[in-house]
Amino acid sequence: MIILFLSLAFALAAAQQTTPPSSPTPAQETVKRQPLSSSEISQLRTKAEAGDASAQSALGNAYWTGDGVLHSDETAVTWFRKAADQGDADGENALGTMYRMGEGVTKDRDEALLWYHKAARDGSAAAMFNLGAAYYNGDGVDTDEVTSCAWFSLAQEAGYPKADDAVRRATSENAGRPSQAAEKIGEMYLKGGELPKNPDKALKWYRKAADGGVPTAAVNAAALLIGGADPTAEEYGEARKRCESTAKLDYGPGAFCMAVIYKRGLGVTQDPNQSAKWLIRAANLGYPKAMLQLGEAYWKGDGVNPNLITAYTWIWMAYKAQATGAQQDEEALRKQMDAGDVEKAKKNAETSPVRQQLPVPQKKRTDGPTQ
Repeated sequence: MIILFLSLAFALAAAQQTTPPSSPTPAQETVKRQPLSSSEISQLRTKAEAGDASAQSALGNAYWTGDGVLHSDETAVTWFRKAADQGDADGENALGTMYRMGEGVTKDRDEALLWYHKAARDGSAAAMFNLGAAYYNGDGVDTDEVTSCAWFSLAQEAGYPKADDAVRRATSENAGRPSQAAEKIGEMYLKGGELPKNPDKALKWYRKAADGGVPTAAVNAAALLIGGADPTAEEYGEARKRCESTAKLDYGPGAFCMAVIYKRGLGVTQDPNQSAKWLIRAANLGYPKAMLQLGEAYWKGDGVNPNLITAYTWIWMAYKAQATGAQQDEEALRKQMDAGDVEKAKKNAETSPVRQQLPVPQKKRTDGPTQ
């Protein structure tokens, strides 16, 4: 119980150092207790020297706060590092704070962030709060209010009480920011790295973002729902509902999602005509992947009447938008067409209202070997 108490107390102190401006200072531990006795310190030291990471963190905190031992930042760092090297989240977070403050070590914000990230990945709510504060203040990183809110939201979910005020403040500054932050968290869980890869948690946060009106999150949630091992009828239905709702908002990927659902028969009867209808909508909204597949549909007569000029028009626009696979399709289809029809299709593409809306692709570097 002593070790648990000390870990909690030290976590509060660690997070205290990077509180965002204008936010309340984290409350001090309110539980009244006597300083650690020499017997308790001795017990901690025995466990710490035997390799107990929690005891190492607690002993480091004792030296940091001068609780039952003579205050020594350098000795605190020694014990925090031993704990951190074993993957102890409290030790990692505390070591980050020592580097952040330059206590017992040379001040190094990059090193602080490195340890905060490790601690957050290992579940430290205080480290999540510290990262939120760092991104809020631009402390060692560029200011990023969405990423800041994401870490504060994670700290809040992990039960860190002072994160409540930070999330409330983010909401008051921008009502949509928590939804954007939820999407960011979903992305972190989906990709892994900053957080342990976890598709279920990614889906949870994407759903939250989608319910807050973020269309990209709605499509990502749908992809996770229908991409599972054995989706239920309810999951198929939810995926379709989320895609259709964004398509109705003229979001190209949402319309493309509906095309895929009908093409593959995901929770619905396969319907090439319905798939083509949604492809047309997505392509006209400027979504390159839909342009390519619509071109292929006209090429093969899949849900639409075959038309090579129309097929080449869409494939050429997809190629100009650098859609993956468009170059191969363009080369193959061109071999089947008269040169005059190819030029006609290119002219149709260049004068298309859709083509005029497409962003100009960035030029690729040419200072190295090409494939």
